[in-house]
Amino acid sequence: MIKMRFDTLSAWAMLVAATLLSGVTSNAAAQSSFPNRVMTFIWPFGPGTANGEAFRVLADEAGKVLGRPMITEFRPGGGSRLGVTAVTAAPADGHLVAAGLDTIFTALPLMSPTFKAELGKDYAPVVLAVDSTPVWSSHPSLPFRDIKGLIAYAKANPGKLSFGSPGVGSWAHMTYEVFMDAAGGISMLHVPYKGSALAIPDRLSGLVNMYISGPDAAVPQIQQGQLIGLAVIHSQRLAALPDMPTLAEAGVPQANLRNWVGIVTTPGTPQEIVMKLNGAFNAALKTQAVAKAMAAGGWLVNHGTTPEDMTRQIRSDAAVWGPIVRRLNLKAD
Repeated sequence: MIKMRFDTLSAWAMLVAATLLSGVTSNAAAQSSFPNRVMTFIWPFGPGTANGEAFRVLADEAGKVLGRPMITEFRPGGGSRLGVTAVTAAPADGHLVAAGLDTIFTALPLMSPTFKAELGKDYAPVVLAVDSTPVWSSHPSLPFRDIKGLIAYAKANPGKLSFGSPGVGSWAHMTYEVFMDAAGGISMLHVPYKGSALAIPDRLSGLVNMYISGPDAAVPQIQQGQLIGLAVIHSQRLAALPDMPTLAEAGVPQANLRNWVGIVTTPGTPQEIVMKLNGAFNAALKTQAVAKAMAAGGWLVNHGTTPEDMTRQIRSDAAVWGPIVRRLNLKAD
């Protein structure tokens, strides 16, 4: 009887071990064969723009490195939140990735009671792909031509100047808030739009006094005299506008904040697969096709960044945005 019980227990233990080993072997095989089908890359905005085309090219090149097609899906809506939501609900096998602007991972989760994007829980960082070179422009009817003059005018006319943004909690909005604090607590009126495209006519007509946009949507108008270029919000000047200073050079280094796009995948995706994706995107970012496409949209390519680099950037940005969100009680939904 005792021997029989022992034999039964031994057989059970062997079955459990075999099952576990089978699972480990199956998981290892899945990782080593990744990717084993067509992949999807989500750009969380609509098609037909230089940015959309640039990231489609990036996805194509990354797919070539991995040996499987990576199809770009344009999924606008929710202030770009649908992209992160998509990876949250996908199988954790690396076949779905999404691009996201910095504030979708940092400011917006702090402001929304319904949208949560928690690092490691709702998405897994892959690569810190590109940085933007945002241009701060104003309408030529205003009586200043630089940041120093803007600050002086705002101090003399509290609340009179208006600034547009793609929405509450957008990177541009948050940068303005940091700027107003750094400039001595000046007051300007925020005019949120539902995306940058809707603000362009108002910016050119002067209905909204100032706007921060990518260089592709500002440099031509500045060169033609339709707008005044106040500063580029980056560590270096723009080759197309060499006389326009960086915001740090203009005297407000605190607001010279980084504007970036990162690539994420589903949380729980095996690290080996995450690193394969990381290697593929880093290789794609080095190609001439991607460099040319990104330059057309005013993006600067990052080389060799890791998931840990993106994690550190997210935490650093959240530390800057958090106090502003709480002080102003900003809400976005």
